[in-house]
Amino acid sequence: MNTPGQRNGVIRQFVNGKMVHEKTNYMFRQVGNNLQIDRLFLQMMYGGASADWANNVASWIEYRNLRVYTDPPSCP
Repeated sequence: MNTPGQRNGVIRQFVNGKMVHEKTNYMFRQVGNNLQIDRLFLQMMYGGASADWANNVASWIEYRNLRVYTDPPSCP
């Protein structure tokens, strides 16, 4: 979470204990000291804007052991 009105929020993504993505200077909120993130929405998109991008086989994505931390996790 960021300090209200400041771009000091951080998002980190880990896969199998290894950080694979980090975004810093993120602003989740502009005001309010008591605001919290209370939901997580995941959406996966495959393809583009035309049928040329369509997958020709059945596919799926599986999320396991998904965790949201309020403090940085201790990952190797």
